[in-house]
Amino acid sequence: MKGPRKRFDLRARRQSENALAVGRFVETRVPRILHPGLASHPQHNLAKSQMEDCGPIFSFILDGGAAKAMKFLNALELVDISNNIGDSRSLCCHPWTTTHYGVRPRRASTWGSKRGCCASTSGWKIRATSSPIWTRH
Repeated sequence: MKGPRKRFDLRARRQSENALAVGRFVETRVPRILHPGLASHPQHNLAKSQMEDCGPIFSFILDGGAAKAMKFLNALELVDISNNIGDSRSLCCHPWTTTHYGVRPRRASTWGSKRGCCASTSGWKIRATSSPIWTRH
């Protein structure tokens, strides 16, 4: 079991590094992005005090609501669209039409969820230098 565990650690670390790099790239291009590894995250200091890496998952808000989010998702070429996130592959989803679909809009808005929100997980294979995949939108 030594080998698989060691590879898992390397893959998890790579996913975290890629998410942070993509997050830094996207941060200047969207109204809001949430990833605890970014200094702009409201609980960045807490996250850094508790974790070495901050994980592969981040979310961001696009102005223009669901229509803009769907246009963005449909333009992706190297990132797969999924109905949920949390994989070793790079995925992106629109929570309002997938994971949050059955939640009443008023309740979801109390969580800070917006119709223009996209959630993403960075895979371990796509290097952070692939950030231009996010510019086609």
